Amino acid sequence: MRKPKLPRYVSVAGQLKAWREGLGISQREAAYFLQVSRRTYQGWEAGRAPIQKGMLLKAIQSSPTRAEILEARGAAYIEEYGPLPRVRKS
Repeated sequence: MRKPKLPRYVSVAGQLKAWREGLGISQREAAYFLQVSRRTYQGWEAGRAPIQKGMLLKAIQSSPTRAEILEARGAAYIEEYGPLPRVRKS
């Protein structure tokens, strides 16, 4: 019986993407959590930009709480669409 062929290594970008997908969060939410811009995070995940070791370790070793994920989602929404309009009391 043959063993399945495994890749020799997993790229940094692949590790970062696996971390994000494992949490079920968007790139924008991951960027918020790591306190970097969305474009910076996208560059890291695509392998176009170098990533500092500390950031990769922070991402892979951390497990944000559900509250932190929801906070990131709210911040990502506001960044894209602006704050929610105020509702007038009748």
